[in-house]
Amino acid sequence: MKSFAHRRAALPVLGCLAAASMPLCAQQLAQPASGVVQPSPVPQLEQTSASQPTTFVEAKLTLGQTITSNVALKSGGDSDAITRISPGLYVSSHSGRVQGFLNYALAGVAYARTSGSNSLNHQLSANASAELLERRAYIDAKASIMQQAVNPLGVDSEDSQLGRSNRSEVRTVQLAPRVEGRLGDLANWDASVSHRATHSVSASSSDSSSTQWRLQVGNAAQQRTTTSWTAQLSHNVQDFSLGRRTANDIARGVVDWRFAQDVFAGVIAGYESSDVASEDMQGRATYGLRAGWAPSERTNLFAETEKRFFGNAHTLRFSHRMARSLVSYSDTRTISYGLGQPLTVGHSTVYDFFDQLYTSSEPDASAREAKVLQVLRDNGYSATDATNLLPAFLSSSVTLQRAQQMTYGWTGVRDTFTVSLQQTTGRRVDNREVFGDPFSVNSGIRQRGLSMSLAHRLTPLSTLTLGLTQRRSIGDVNSSKLRSMTAQLSTKLGPRTSFSLLARRASSKGSSQPYTESALVCTFAMTF
Repeated sequence: MKSFAHRRAALPVLGCLAAASMPLCAQQLAQPASGVVQPSPVPQLEQTSASQPTTFVEAKLTLGQTITSNVALKSGGDSDAITRISPGLYVSSHSGRVQGFLNYALAGVAYARTSGSNSLNHQLSANASAELLERRAYIDAKASIMQQAVNPLGVDSEDSQLGRSNRSEVRTVQLAPRVEGRLGDLANWDASVSHRATHSVSASSSDSSSTQWRLQVGNAAQQRTTTSWTAQLSHNVQDFSLGRRTANDIARGVVDWRFAQDVFAGVIAGYESSDVASEDMQGRATYGLRAGWAPSERTNLFAETEKRFFGNAHTLRFSHRMARSLVSYSDTRTISYGLGQPLTVGHSTVYDFFDQLYTSSEPDASAREAKVLQVLRDNGYSATDATNLLPAFLSSSVTLQRAQQMTYGWTGVRDTFTVSLQQTTGRRVDNREVFGDPFSVNSGIRQRGLSMSLAHRLTPLSTLTLGLTQRRSIGDVNSSKLRSMTAQLSTKLGPRTSFSLLARRASSKGSSQPYTESALVCTFAMTF
């Protein structure tokens, strides 16, 4: 029985608080939920915004029918028919004292032959920031409910309705009140307290919590400064219901020099004390370098490396936007508290691609959002498509993660093409073994994935979308490989109604549970 049972009742309450402060501004919540002190702000050029006060609200009802040849994802598995009814709500705002978005769907799933698997599932992605006192006090909130793999090396599928024995509904809520101010003309300061709670429905997965106290002082937020500096202090505590409680303290300073309008470089120095890698607190000096280059609003390059208690941490980000295409690359290496991959609460990868692509042609955030949602519907995509090609999984200890991703997208008059490559490598930092944890029998787990999608507009109302997904997970004792091919025909029946028919063929190989599966999925959707 989980030792965190007393915290389960708090999750719905925290979720209501998060929802109450919707919608929100994602830029104000850019730091991951790992509890690590984030790099000081990169010096930015002064910009102006033409956004108008706008709130976007869209209700949706989705009816789906899936006929599958292998509902349990077993060798020679049984066929079944699955009915899905899902009402949903999307709300967002880009101005005012409360900014952000909320994307929620409630799905009732019924199985014709295996009625014991009938379920009521929640899907939530919410990110909000509320200004309590003008330019002084804020409260940031994140909330998510998603299906995650219990074991990344176990049975895998693109369809969350199948192979449910290796899936768990994971609920995460994070609240972070913060205050900020100025020290005359010398510097800005901000202080925050952040608490995150994660609960997994599966009894074999660990619940976790993380609390961070953070203070930052510096002039990095001021414009037109040749030299900028930031000083940071943080105290982080993380706890696992099936693992142990650890702490991490960091004192960190950053100095940046701007050599030209579009180039800067900086140095990092500090001290870190932690008991993650040992039973006792151990301290050591930290140091590093960083640099950035942004010749225009279409191109951005940032690199940072820092010596930490677990080794070298680094961040590399590059993106370049052209008239009809976008290419981006990221490479990060850092520690993660509880999740196999860092938790992000945001829109889908496809949404982000179109949002960045239309930044120049539609600078107003509210108008651009409406345009992106319409493009997604026209091309057979969903605003709630998976954010990561490689699904996150739960761990019962602090892990060291390296994540790499390269994405390219192109859109034409009638065609849209996207391709994404991802790779993650993880290993346990805490040496204490936890029974049932994926890292208890694997010193490291590597995941690799490829996703390709081509959408072609057949008529002004109909689109054909072809997709290919392939991913592989490799551990010390076993591995798994999944390949899924899809063909989907989407058509608009009216201004607010649509219908799609999807054919899928999937095959999985590996030491856990090889299988093949074919499916036909019909979906009818209405927006209000």
